[in-house]
Amino acid sequence: MKIIEIDGYKDGGTIKIDTTRGEYCIDCRLGTITKGSIFCNYPKDDNSNIAPEQDKVKQELADAIVKYTVSEGNFDWTPRVMELLNVL
Repeated sequence: MKIIEIDGYKDGGTIKIDTTRGEYCIDCRLGTITKGSIFCNYPKDDNSNIAPEQDKVKQELADAIVKYTVSEGNFDWTPRVMELLNVL
C-alpha cells in the first residue's frame, strides 16, 4: 500500500487517506462512538463501511505513512494520523 494524499474533513477531525488500495478514513467525528476506527471511505451513519481487520489495516497504514512525503504547500497530517493509529 502506498499513500497518495492525506486530507481532513471539517466534521471534528476525520482524516481521509487516499491510497493505492482505495480511500480510508480515520473517524474523528464529533460525538462519534467509533473514534479512531478505520472506514472504507467516509464513515456512514450506520457504520456499515467500517474496514474489516482493523489492526491489520492500521499497521499497513502506519507502515505506508513512514514512506509518505507531503507535497509542497500541503498541510502535514502525518503526526495526527500516527497519533490516531496509536503508533507514536
